[in-house]
Amino acid sequence: MAKRSPYSVGTDSQRPAIARYSIVLLTVVVVTAGCTSDESKDMDISFETRYYSATAQNDWVATGTAVDEGVICASATGTGGHFENTDGSELTEAELGRLNDGTDPFTWVGIGEFRCDDGSGSFSMRTVFEAENPAAFLLSSTWELEGGENYGGVSGEGEDESFWTEGAPVVLHSTYTGIVRED
Repeated sequence: MAKRSPYSVGTDSQRPAIARYSIVLLTVVVVTAGCTSDESKDMDISFETRYYSATAQNDWVATGTAVDEGVICASATGTGGHFENTDGSELTEAELGRLNDGTDPFTWVGIGEFRCDDGSGSFSMRTVFEAENPAAFLLSSTWELEGGENYGGVSGEGEDESFWTEGAPVVLHSTYTGIVRED
């Protein structure tokens, strides 16, 4: 008969059951360790903006789980921002005017800085607008949100449909949908 180790647990007939229970317990511990409440959770958001080219003012109103859970504010005002060409150069008012005049597709980037109307903080957005048929006054775009003051761990992304008014100054109306998360 083989000599039994002083570290053996149970009898020879109990060891297979103990080994099975140990594996189950180890699996539960590993799975539970991966399920912490600190993980970020995607929350839906919908918001509308209006950008007024004459004043460079941008208003933002949001609804959805991200607002209900207090992850992002319900309304904000643009405190700065600008439009860029896709190469990063500034988009001039004249170039922005081609929205109303042109028929050739083009893409540009909107960079917006927003301050929450309730004073809770700020965030920035980067929107890539695509005008496939500028004469139709319709755009599709993608957006990314990055938290700022008091919203440092907030980020998000989604899609947008926009239209603009004919003539100058341009008023860009956008309806955004997507997700926001707090990391």
